[in-house]
Amino acid sequence: MKKSIFALFAISMTMFAAGETKKVHEKTAKLQKDSYCNIPKEYGEFKKINAKDSRVDVNFEKCVFDGETYENVKVGVLVQDIEKAKKYLKKYKYMHLKAGKDLVYNSSDNSYYYTGSWAFNNDKAYPTVFDGK
Repeated sequence: MKKSIFALFAISMTMFAAGETKKVHEKTAKLQKDSYCNIPKEYGEFKKINAKDSRVDVNFEKCVFDGETYENVKVGVLVQDIEKAKKYLKKYKYMHLKAGKDLVYNSSDNSYYYTGSWAFNNDKAYPTVFDGK
């Protein structure tokens, strides 16, 4: 009995050490206050969707939503001013997501799509712009 418990423990520790326990959020999230992604590592090309909107896929070091932290997250974001968005991605560490909006999961490439308001800054605190102040 002791050997089987030890073997189970050893296997679980090996899986943990190998990074097999990575959390994946596989559903649409109704965002709560204090949802954010931080440290944009890289982004793809800006693709025109219509006359005023473009979409860009941004790889973030981590995102926090539904009260959980997820690492290495790709989020597709709608933007209207491409040059301004490029500057924000280079200058700021945090992209805050508006509470009450949806973060939609795309299972085909394990990414998310966000169409709500966002605010870039270098502070972890939820911005007052979303609170109407």
